[in-house]
Amino acid sequence: MNSELVSLIANIALTLSVIVAVIFGIAQVKASSKDRKERLTVETLKHFQTREFAETLHFMHTLDFPADYGAWQQRSDSDQVRFIQLSQEMESLGL
Repeated sequence: MNSELVSLIANIALTLSVIVAVIFGIAQVKASSKDRKERLTVETLKHFQTREFAETLHFMHTLDFPADYGAWQQRSDSDQVRFIQLSQEMESLGL
């Protein structure tokens, strides 16, 4: 009977440790998800609050978009680079 009691206590301890580990894991996943969202928000704000980004947005609002790729190639290199840069920033931010 003594060994049965020890075995029962060991099984209960193992079960409790698994339950605690699962609860802790769920809490860690939720915290990680929240942290990831907060970092994305901060990173987005950092990109939006620069003079260069404001200049690029202004450029986009005043730009007459070409109708096709041939007309696009006739734009100046700096115009093409600014548009590509803004596109890449928006894509990296998930926007």
